[in-house]
Amino acid sequence: MFSALQKFIAEEDGAVTVDWVVMAAAVTWLCLGALQTAQGGVNNLASALEQGISVKSVEDQ
Repeated sequence: MFSALQKFIAEEDGAVTVDWVVMAAAVTWLCLGALQTAQGGVNNLASALEQGISVKSVEDQ
């Protein structure tokens, strides 16, 4: 039993997979954070465009 545990601990085949999973999760969280940060600016820009378009269409009539 002890030798099987030592062999399992010495194996490094699965370590690379774990590294890739952790890196993929980190990239995903970074992208989600960037989108969350940019969302406020995009919403403000959309509101400003909406106001500009509505004012322009009222002035033209």
